[in-house]
Amino acid sequence: MTEPEDNQDNEVEVEAVYDPEGYVQERRLKDIFDAKKKVRERRIKAKEYQLANEGSVESLDGVRMYRTAVENYLTELKPLFLDDMTGKEYWYNLDLGEITIPLSENYNHIYGGNHKRIDLTGLQCIFAIPEPIVVEFDIIVESKGNWGDGVRSKTIQEKGNIPFDKLDTIVQSANQYLSERGFELDPEEETNPAQI
Repeated sequence: MTEPEDNQDNEVEVEAVYDPEGYVQERRLKDIFDAKKKVRERRIKAKEYQLANEGSVESLDGVRMYRTAVENYLTELKPLFLDDMTGKEYWYNLDLGEITIPLSENYNHIYGGNHKRIDLTGLQCIFAIPEPIVVEFDIIVESKGNWGDGVRSKTIQEKGNIPFDKLDTIVQSANQYLSERGFELDPEEETNPAQI
């Protein structure tokens, strides 16, 4: 038996790659550009979501959505950062400030801190800080009850997130490093969106 000749029409033509290293670099840049574009899109949606749900627990979900996109972007960029000393400095040592998680105002405490500080050091901090952030406060509270007044110790857990402005700083710092390395990502060019 012979196969019909029309099966030959179903064959896919594969273009030969003459510069595998260049091709890999071009694909890598496209992946980086796509991740950067996704960060921009996700930020807008996350901000809209946060504003629509302002004052509710769901407003924190907007920040979480944005953080996920930033993490994806940095995952694409990590090999570039670890490729030279400047990149390693950005990745491990860049001072991005700090965030504070406050103690809820619901507690009438007489001793104990009213906020916890978390340092943001290096772009990699986004992977080291849990989502959500949970901190504990050991406080002394006044207790009033049927058995009399007094004081007692209590451990309170509070939750927080890396806020929008700090996530923006992380993205801007990553883009600054790309610029210093000579990587220009031009979103306007449709045929080849990633340029060196």
